Amino acid sequence: MNTGLILKVLADSSSGKQPLWKIENFGDAALFSLICIVLVLVVLIVIALVIALMNKIPGLEDKPHATMKDGTELDDDAMAALFVATMEFRKTKKQDCKVLSVELLEDEKVEKKKAKEEAKAKEKAEKKGE
Repeated sequence: MNTGLILKVLADSSSGKQPLWKIENFGDAALFSLICIVLVLVVLIVIALVIALMNKIPGLEDKPHATMKDGTELDDDAMAALFVATMEFRKTKKQDCKVLSVELLEDEKVEKKKAKEEAKAKEKAEKKGE
């Protein structure tokens, strides 16, 4: 590339007296298009580098699941339910609250279901054994 031409174009554009780019033939138009393409690519590369550097920030990583004092591990759904329940309590009672423990009903349902399936399997095994 001819850097003198680029500098001349920039200098001429700052004075405001001449047009930004004087296109007289196909070569000038091709050069102007090429410069525009290179500038766009440079901007895209800079944006990609900034995003790559932002992804390296350690505070933006996924955080581990929260654990209550009683050992109950809370996933994202449980945390959302906890926040909603706390907000509803504050809205109705008009006072601050502190969550001491959480009981996950879904885990109990799964355990009960497993216990029922095991009981059915034992009954089937006893029937076959008779």
